[in-house]
Amino acid sequence: MGTGSRNEALKINGVSHFLEHMVFKGTRSYGDPKTISEEIEGVGGVLNAYTSESVTNFHVKVTPEHFTKAFSLVSSLVLEPLLREEDIQKEKGVIVEEINRKEDNPQEKVFENIAGITFPKHPLGRPTLGTPRVINSLTRSDFVNYLAKYYVSRNLVISIAGNISQDQAVSVFTKTFSLLPEVPVPKPVPFSVRQTSPSILLERKETEQAHFCLSVRGLSIFDERRLPLFLMDSILGSGMSSRLFLNIREKGLAYSVGSSPDLVADTGALFVYAGFSVSRIKEALGAVMNELRSLKKELIGLDEFKKAFEKQKGPILFHLEDPENVAEWYGKQEIMKGEIETEEQFLADLSKVKPRDVRDLANEFLIPENLNLSIIGPYEEKQKQKLLSLLTF
Repeated sequence: MGTGSRNEALKINGVSHFLEHMVFKGTRSYGDPKTISEEIEGVGGVLNAYTSESVTNFHVKVTPEHFTKAFSLVSSLVLEPLLREEDIQKEKGVIVEEINRKEDNPQEKVFENIAGITFPKHPLGRPTLGTPRVINSLTRSDFVNYLAKYYVSRNLVISIAGNISQDQAVSVFTKTFSLLPEVPVPKPVPFSVRQTSPSILLERKETEQAHFCLSVRGLSIFDERRLPLFLMDSILGSGMSSRLFLNIREKGLAYSVGSSPDLVADTGALFVYAGFSVSRIKEALGAVMNELRSLKKELIGLDEFKKAFEKQKGPILFHLEDPENVAEWYGKQEIMKGEIETEEQFLADLSKVKPRDVRDLANEFLIPENLNLSIIGPYEEKQKQKLLSLLTF
């Protein structure tokens, strides 16, 4: 489904993820959680779901002879959830405990905090899980209204991979979804921001280890510069051979460090995370900034650049050896971009990127007005200004 937390108004923040939970409580055809789980697990299959800012994904993996059974069940989750009042009230407690668990985990919470200042006053900056106050205020009508708006034919992609013929797939799809009404889907709130300098969000917490997440806001999934960004990320913080790992982790400045991009339809960000000793925040942050500056100043050597490409290529090819991952690859592209880019096309385009393209992107992208920092640790507000002085290029 092409919907997630960015489609939510503030008063129903968290409803996408909550609804993902609720469909597993029972549908018209499969009345309770036990029936749903046994239908798939009873034939050796795997059933699950997740919610992000832009996508709600229901995914199932079974052997080919059980395809029709699996398709029927997943379709029922989407089309006919019961949404019983008693189930909603029980699940509120489960969701609130999930939120509490995240609040107790600084390594997760720091990412939620960075989203809030990277995408301020926008649904992209709100937690996918919601907040306890909003979760406890949701009513059955909130779920019904959301379902009617976003769980519709124009917002639905079925992606199938495996030993299934096209005729078989089309047959079950047409039978199941032919009567689904075609209604327009509300467009998400576009993102825009005016920022002229870096910002910092400090959450004081008496932790044994401190955590920070640095974001560089910018590119979307449609931006052609995303290809140099993927290689920049590979060089900067992907794996144990990355610059961040070798120059920060291996030198004892941080226990955990790395980077990852997250791109959506109209914006995105590159995130750099580090977990480190409380007393070494200036050293750790300074070291990360030095690595970012070097991307702007120095042309990447051909040997390092070739290895960065292979670090992108290998995991993609390994990932797509699993039919479930193949289905997700194509489904997410169709629902988010409205077009399909095969792995061969992606890798061919990626291979055309040159070291100078990465350096050019670094100089366009790594600028103060794109930069934000969230920190969790036992620090005082008065320390923010000293840390802010390190966020320069």
